[in-house]
Amino acid sequence: MTADHDLSGRTILFPNRTLPFIYLILPFIYGGTLALLTVFVNQTIYLFFAFSIIYFIAIIAYGIYPLFLKTEKLFHKIGYDNVIFQYEFLKKLVFVTLPLTIIFNIFPYIPSSPFYSEVGNDYSKNFLPNTILGYITLVAPINTSILLRIMTQIVKKDFRFYFAKGCCKIILEKEDDLEKMKYLLLLLKSYDMYLKRRIKVGIDDQKIYSIILYKNAEERTQTINSICDSLEGNKLNLAKYLSSIYKVPDSEFYNKEPFLEQLKPIGLILATAIPIIISAVALLR
Repeated sequence: MTADHDLSGRTILFPNRTLPFIYLILPFIYGGTLALLTVFVNQTIYLFFAFSIIYFIAIIAYGIYPLFLKTEKLFHKIGYDNVIFQYEFLKKLVFVTLPLTIIFNIFPYIPSSPFYSEVGNDYSKNFLPNTILGYITLVAPINTSILLRIMTQIVKKDFRFYFAKGCCKIILEKEDDLEKMKYLLLLLKSYDMYLKRRIKVGIDDQKIYSIILYKNAEERTQTINSICDSLEGNKLNLAKYLSSIYKVPDSEFYNKEPFLEQLKPIGLILATAIPIIISAVALLR
């Protein structure tokens, strides 16, 4: 299975798996193009606004795109493997870029910071700090775009179910057992989140994963196939099948969602707002 095809068999002209990497270099492309045009073209202010508008529209459009598609159509259009790859990659990426954005936008206001008195005075003499802060300023909107992309997917009530279904499709394409087990864990975690979202109770995904892991190869394959078959029917069929693996009464199989887990959506909304505020402060500075 190549990156140019989704798992529903549709060919994709521009592989969606490359988009996160394009976003990593987008600030460099934007900044470099603007710098060259500033040197060779006199109407700098107009070019700045034109490129800024295009830049912000592009990254925000990427963030809110899932809002315009139903969950199942989103996975079919982009590809199950691409949706899962992008989601996992962007989630890790924002854990790195968001703290850096916050830190480097605070530095200019700290007197003891090497950036405090130097930035903005003479670009040629202070090339490194100005370049770093300039890049971080351009990265801040990308953090917003990434968080919007994540949020506009997980707010969909069935996203976690189709994510689990996508993991199953990937597992069936994999040959390596370690890769299969990695996606099985993602599948179980996602399905647990789905149940907590829809019926306010979850499953012990770690315990179920351990039970499957310690089965022999043949039994493990049969179990995974049965899990995937369960995902093709009623959305609660998998829960019923997993309870048979766990071999405990239903009253012990399901567990209530902890209070802190219920606060995660609020935390994500606040995290999305932070880069927007940072971007606004950076532009007004």
